[in-house]
Amino acid sequence: MAKESLPGAPDPVVDPAAYLRSIYAVRERTRLVLDKAKKDQLKHFQCDMSKFPAAADYVVSIIKVPPGCVGPCTWFEAVLINDT
Repeated sequence: MAKESLPGAPDPVVDPAAYLRSIYAVRERTRLVLDKAKKDQLKHFQCDMSKFPAAADYVVSIIKVPPGCVGPCTWFEAVLINDT
C-alpha cells in the first residue's frame, strides 16, 4: 500500500493564521509543551509518562470515523460522506 503524501505546511510569513490552524503548528507546539513537561518545567501541569498509554487508548476510543471514510479524512470529506 502506497503512503499518501501530505501537503506542505502553509508559510507562516505569508499566511500566519493558516499556519497556526495546520497540523504542523499543532505538532510543533505540542512537542514544545511535552518537552517542557518531561523536564517538569510547566507551572500548572505535571506529566506522568506512565499514564500516556491509557490516555492514548482513551483518545482513540472516542475518535469517531465516519462510515465510508477510508484512510485519512478531512472534516469536509466526513461531512460529505455523512450527508449522502
